[in-house]
Amino acid sequence: MKISLSTGVFSEYSILPKLKQIKKLGFENIEFNMKNVQLGDELAVYKIKKTLKTQKINCLTLHSATFPVTDRIEIPKAIYFGKVSVHFANILSASIMVIHSNISRKLPKSKQKQFLTIIHKEIHSYAKSFNIKLALENLSDPSKSIGNNYAEINQILNAIDDPNLGFTLDFCHGQTIGNTMELVERFKKRLLNVHISNKNHSPINSKTSNFKEFLRKLKDIDYNGPLTIELNPTCKNHQITQTKSTIQNTLSNL
Repeated sequence: MKISLSTGVFSEYSILPKLKQIKKLGFENIEFNMKNVQLGDELAVYKIKKTLKTQKINCLTLHSATFPVTDRIEIPKAIYFGKVSVHFANILSASIMVIHSNISRKLPKSKQKQFLTIIHKEIHSYAKSFNIKLALENLSDPSKSIGNNYAEINQILNAIDDPNLGFTLDFCHGQTIGNTMELVERFKKRLLNVHISNKNHSPINSKTSNFKEFLRKLKDIDYNGPLTIELNPTCKNHQITQTKSTIQNTLSNL
């Protein structure tokens, strides 16, 4: 398992100088979050790529820009966000892209299924052309988009009907809902990425409930993908390194 840092911990739109700090924090791998890109600034990817190359940082995964569709007229925007994210993932050499359902939970189920099919057919086809694997993330509660429990995730998977669609397990979201271990077991064959943080995306420490049990479960199922530290922007540098140390120490004592 490779420990990685999500750039979502850094302030929006000031990502370039922040990337230069990542090595100093002890990281060689990142998940690039599209929240760090201003809308319409597709050319930013080339400056980001140059900085990552200079700093010798690997972009293992990319978190897609998301848009919870509430009406048919918004479908093109969700598709646009998805395709721009695929473009960034391709240029940054990220082999996995984290996605949300992009479907508002306020919609009736009939429209949820219909919109899911339209949106994800476009995004998945585009990602496939670049050999980028997509990984659906479990969401928290409350979330604007569907996808926070097994029933909703299964609903999404059935509507999209793509056997190659992977899964991103978010420990924070799972702990909030109370279904972390259930989701690991149910989607272990699809598991491509793991997001690590305490509740509300706060730092992980040795007292974090059930964290050791969670990592042991990942080891038991032979998971060897990224462990992506995904903290909220209020976290300080020492909390980022504290979380990294906690993960390393816990893994070494399994």
